[in-house]
Amino acid sequence: MMIWNLMETFVPPLAQLGIENPLRELRLIIAHALGKSYEDIYFGESIEVSDADMRRIQECVNLRLNHMPLAKILGQKEFWGMPFLVTADTLDPRPESETLIEALEGLYADKSVSLEILDLGTGSGCLVLSALSLFPNAKGLGVDFSNRALHVAKKNATRLGMDGRCEFLYSDWFSAVKGRWDVILSNPPYIPEGTSLSPETLHDPVSALFAPERGLMPYRLILERAKIYLKPGGYLIFEIGAGQAFDIIDIAIKNKFKLFLARKDLLGHTRCLIFNSSD
Repeated sequence: MMIWNLMETFVPPLAQLGIENPLRELRLIIAHALGKSYEDIYFGESIEVSDADMRRIQECVNLRLNHMPLAKILGQKEFWGMPFLVTADTLDPRPESETLIEALEGLYADKSVSLEILDLGTGSGCLVLSALSLFPNAKGLGVDFSNRALHVAKKNATRLGMDGRCEFLYSDWFSAVKGRWDVILSNPPYIPEGTSLSPETLHDPVSALFAPERGLMPYRLILERAKIYLKPGGYLIFEIGAGQAFDIIDIAIKNKFKLFLARKDLLGHTRCLIFNSSD
């Protein structure tokens, strides 16, 4: 069977699933299954596919038709222009999370500054490693309560050539963290418990999605202790969910932080809050 035959077979059911660009996704799936590049498939639709190849492609398409995100099938997701490994143990990096990196980039005109950056709930490591890509003299620490996620983050640091500048630590928020930091980043779980999510989203680890207290508990836990770990003049940068800004700002004020900047994502939702110390 030729690749162009696969297009006729698999594009319609993928389109019926509501996928925005089913042809592109199918080409990516075929490239992954055959160990080729996207360009190989794009320009080589007359390539012949073996029975074994066909079985691998069929398995991947079946996973996609069962709402597994494409990134989980391919095993990686692009974020801030870099490829990050992802697994069932990590949250897939979302484009809206790049709002935090854009905000951080705007805080320091001098990109040669020697920052020390802490990432709480690092997951795949996409935030701290993207931050380090902006500041070549910066060093980072990513912490997570999942050893499996930390394993993925370490692999990403090595693949991106940043393992010499970034360490990873098993820690429940600040519990095992030492020292003080110029920047504390966090994209904590913030979806209120009981919220209905899309079947695709539910392929991410539940612990990285849902949080008690209407999704606010991680912010409260972090803000109650952050002053101990933030250097004078440092910044605390959060990703937040829809409608949470005022509640998080209130929690911050009670813990002697003031809002420095709120930033919206590309869809116009307030996605990033930056705080610094109010004393």
